Amino acid sequence: MNHIGISYGHLASVAAVTDGRLTHCVSEERFNRLKNSSGFPWLACQWVFNEIGGGGGGGGRGRVSSVNLFQETTVGYISLRGAGFYNYSFGAYLRPEANRPTPKNPEYAPRIDVTPFLLEEGQTTEIMQDRVNKANTFLALATGTDTARLRHVNHQICHALSTLPFLNGKNDRHLVFTLDGWGDELCASVSILSQTGELKVLRLTPAAASIGMIYSRVTGLLGLRMYEHEYKVMGMSPYAHHDLSKKLSRDFESILSVDDDGNWILHVDQGQRDQAVDDLARHQRFDVLAGAVQDYLERMISKWVRVWVRKTGIPDIACAGGVFMNVKANMHLLEMNEVAFITITPSAGDESAAIGAAVMGALSAGEKILPADSLYLGRSFDEEEMKTALSQTEASSRYKISRPDNPEEAVAEILSQGQAVANFTGRAEFGARALGNRSILADPRNPAIIRFLNEAVKSRDFWMPFAPSILTEKADDYLINSKGVTSPFMMLGFRSTDLAKHHLPAALHPYDFTARPQFVSRDGTPGYHALISEFEKRTGVGGVLNTSFNLHGEPIVDAPKDAISTLDRCGLAYLRLGPFILEKMAA
Repeated sequence: MNHIGISYGHLASVAAVTDGRLTHCVSEERFNRLKNSSGFPWLACQWVFNEIGGGGGGGGRGRVSSVNLFQETTVGYISLRGAGFYNYSFGAYLRPEANRPTPKNPEYAPRIDVTPFLLEEGQTTEIMQDRVNKANTFLALATGTDTARLRHVNHQICHALSTLPFLNGKNDRHLVFTLDGWGDELCASVSILSQTGELKVLRLTPAAASIGMIYSRVTGLLGLRMYEHEYKVMGMSPYAHHDLSKKLSRDFESILSVDDDGNWILHVDQGQRDQAVDDLARHQRFDVLAGAVQDYLERMISKWVRVWVRKTGIPDIACAGGVFMNVKANMHLLEMNEVAFITITPSAGDESAAIGAAVMGALSAGEKILPADSLYLGRSFDEEEMKTALSQTEASSRYKISRPDNPEEAVAEILSQGQAVANFTGRAEFGARALGNRSILADPRNPAIIRFLNEAVKSRDFWMPFAPSILTEKADDYLINSKGVTSPFMMLGFRSTDLAKHHLPAALHPYDFTARPQFVSRDGTPGYHALISEFEKRTGVGGVLNTSFNLHGEPIVDAPKDAISTLDRCGLAYLRLGPFILEKMAA
């Protein structure tokens, strides 16, 4: 049976669970090339349905058992709870012209008149129901199914269930925490989840008490982009003056804190929360503000988790929701004495809510959810398709193109000579973090490569670190990991060893020497493991610097033409494109 999960909000994505196994998960941005693309994921849906059907024309729609959507109390941001004003209409939010293909089949572009509206408190009804009916009709047409097979799943439940394919603790039951900005009028939940998928919700937190929104507010006050650049605040935080940031961190508790019973308590009127944040931030140094909000987040989440682990006696935890994209906070959870094991949903923001929604569909059908084999859940391209892309882009006029017997050996040799290589191979990985198949790789011993990558390709802020991909069997040499957890998806931070500071300096945070590593196993990623092993043979270093293959402001590359276009427009000299190696000709 095929169950589809759809997140049609921020970073719109589609997932598929087939016979209990997560088989596909893709974000719309990879297709329409609009970074963090929101709205209904038309192109991603079309690809997933075609994959399920084994042919073109959206044939997979007839094989879909359920379509599960990532919100329950809103349908296309139309509130189902009485009063509500949402500044996105269903039509405008789900069908922006830049986000919708226009095939002849009209089901891809249903003409439904849905407009923004404002309801007074207590007003309902016919207006509301009419729009909900139209929204469901829209979703049924968009997904090629009928309204009876549509399921609106609570946002926080989607996040909680997104952990299920990735659970790897030693016990049957996990304590699941979700934490994000908001969704379905909530911002957090605590639940108990069994390996069989039984979910018991213990506590829900209203959206007003959102530490995620406080962190995002600070992100905006620092001149960065809210809901996107929070990771930059995390990257800046280690540079802060410790005493000053600690004091300001404690001051944030006057706005929101966690009590001794594990509740998030808002200490100001809901409408005054943002102003209270602004008042605390006024006249603060940028680094102190970044360090304070990061320390505040770490302390509050740690207390929250500690209280609930003690209350339930369950030491294996799982976490999802956009706040858990913060790997430094995750590192503190990993290090807690109360926590025996930790699982973080890969790319834990709203994009992975699509996974939880699909999981919900499968569980509702009585299916068992199987462990996820990997996160390589997107498109792949065969050699003929790559040849076509090379021909259409006239790449041979600009690049020397070779086809080595062993591309992994060839890439490792180039890396060992100090050059960076864009690596494009296999199925695209899902999520915000490249895992080798759509990555730029470099020698992690050379700190000078950081400046080259920033100036020639990434245009990253100077304080932001890169990340290492490390052979699993070498992880203990480089990382302090007393719990023995694995981190195949770059969702945990670790403190580094002295050897790591010698072997991997370009892939560590330059100030506190923490790392956001990808563990690369022979079974899970054989090609990437072989590449790093070849690099180790040449250098003695069991890891490489890994950063996503994209230009600043663009999504990670997805198709061969994206890879060639990106190479054309940046300072990289080498691209591995499947079996081929492209090298820029001298000007």
